[in-house]
Amino acid sequence: MKTIVFTDPPLALADKTVKAVKALAGVTVRSYEGFAADEEELYNRGKDADIIIIDMTQYTTVLRRWPKLKAIVTTSVGTDHIDVAYCRERGIQVVNFPGYNARSVAEMSIAILISLLRKVPMAQMYVRGGGWNFEYFEGRELADKTFGIVGAGNVGREMAQIALGLGMRVLCTTKHPSEERARELGIERFVDFAVLLREVDFLAVAVPADASTMHLIGAKELATMKPAAILVNAGRGSVVDTLALADALYREKLAGAALDVIENEPFDIRTVDLRIQEMVNSNNVVVTPHIAFNTYESTERLGMRLIEAVESLVS
Repeated sequence: MKTIVFTDPPLALADKTVKAVKALAGVTVRSYEGFAADEEELYNRGKDADIIIIDMTQYTTVLRRWPKLKAIVTTSVGTDHIDVAYCRERGIQVVNFPGYNARSVAEMSIAILISLLRKVPMAQMYVRGGGWNFEYFEGRELADKTFGIVGAGNVGREMAQIALGLGMRVLCTTKHPSEERARELGIERFVDFAVLLREVDFLAVAVPADASTMHLIGAKELATMKPAAILVNAGRGSVVDTLALADALYREKLAGAALDVIENEPFDIRTVDLRIQEMVNSNNVVVTPHIAFNTYESTERLGMRLIEAVESLVS
């Protein structure tokens, strides 16, 4: 009989998905309510597991202490929190779910951009304070603006579709451009990263977190953009140098930022650099707590795909 352990609390999964895993024949399943306090607790949770189902806890050195482990199923798109090289060396199968939340993240990217352009958070606070006057809240339209996308994967493709539907011109850069991929996105062609930075009114990030994308958007890149441009990031916090972004906004080298992710999550405004505190509290910045993936539809898709994956691993 195989042992399956939810070594992290299954926060991204519906209860019915967890119950379906526990109901599988020929397996013993354990789950835990909270995250492990340290590596020793994490080790004890998974030391007898054949398969672990994880969230976003870092799984690096602890993997070397689990000789029985055969597979890791992560409830995420990316695998940057797992020592994949070691798993490959050991023959540990790593299962992730690219694309399951692409539409949700793409819609959220546009939503927080619109929220910023139309000053929705400010207007809501104004009404809650007893105000009712339109003159403070002149916004900007999306139509006829240039929307730039860094990355042409699942999320980038969905963002391009939405942006085109809203009447924007779409530019995109990718490591592997081709005419066929451009047609799939509905754009004329791909452009160089430098061209993208110079020409866009709105720049959206849609690349995974890895060594090659760490601070891909930094001081140099932000200085290249139009002063009226807005940065949108609902992908990975490490792709944008947060201090460089705060500095660009403070110096009015950039008009605004719409963020659903930020470096070093979980983010606590009370403990970060004062420059970042000031940025988050600015009226030209919208920040949400990494919720872009979190929709009913994406949770359903993830649940179905995870059950299929686990069934395949135990069969």
